[in-house]
Amino acid sequence: MRDEDEQAKRFDRLVLGIQLGMLQDDLLVVETAASAGAEIASALLEQTNIPAIAAQLELLDEVSGDQWWMNVTLQMLELLRLRCWSCYVGGSEPW
Repeated sequence: MRDEDEQAKRFDRLVLGIQLGMLQDDLLVVETAASAGAEIASALLEQTNIPAIAAQLELLDEVSGDQWWMNVTLQMLELLRLRCWSCYVGGSEPW
């Protein structure tokens, strides 16, 4: 398995964990994972020379801030997961 594939799968698990935490009303899980998600988005913003990351610049900028996470929904998380998959596959490790 390529390293990029592993990073993409780890990102998937993180976002799916947040979604599950939301469904189970587990605020601690949601807050902890959301903090990690914002850090990952910030790290990706430092690699805008990678076309897949540059294509998601607006979304990543929003996700790196607290406001996005305060209003996040399951649908927003799924969109994040789907749109950012390409940031890992064929990209470099952001953290």
